[in-house]
Amino acid sequence: MELTDGAQKTLTKIGQECSLRYAIHLITTANLVAIKRRAAEVDKEDIRKVYNLFVDVKRSTTFLRDYEQEFMFSDIAPKTDAAAADGDAAMESQ
Repeated sequence: MELTDGAQKTLTKIGQECSLRYAIHLITTANLVAIKRRAAEVDKEDIRKVYNLFVDVKRSTTFLRDYEQEFMFSDIAPKTDAAAADGDAAMESQ
């Protein structure tokens, strides 16, 4: 597979920031995208497309933390001001 200079630079940056394993997976899937569009080489836009489709561990963890309250089986109840005040009062009485 052939890569443009822009694609190589983008993959290098992703490999440094995320992991080499993740960057290698992106190379494979970006090649499939390039084949589908009948291109001779993988371009920076192919890398960006698969980067947005497949999330690395860091972005996945951030997403889960940001939206944990919205998941169906979340055990963590949202803390309201009233609940926090009740909890503080219970701690003081002990």
